[in-house]
Amino acid sequence: MSEKDRPDGLVADLKGLLEGRLTERTFRDKYDNAPPESLVASIWDGLQHYFADADIRARDPEYQRMQNGELGTLIRLLEQGVTGTRLRGVHFLGSSRGI
Repeated sequence: MSEKDRPDGLVADLKGLLEGRLTERTFRDKYDNAPPESLVASIWDGLQHYFADADIRARDPEYQRMQNGELGTLIRLLEQGVTGTRLRGVHFLGSSRGI
């Protein structure tokens, strides 16, 4: 299993993003070219929304809570060993409750 596909490393890096200890650039540099079958590839589209909306999070506390909540949901699912379709349900465009 490659480093990019290890859930524990990915979870640590996502927590680093959430807590501000890891920059978007550092995360992208590490994971941007992950193989299509990798764990990170299954969440990449959702993360693109998170990355693209940094300016909205900065000016809208409610939106920031929602997106950071989604990142927390993604982290929780990964910690539980969830893969595939359920992970793709975390889309960062609204609450993905029930996942």
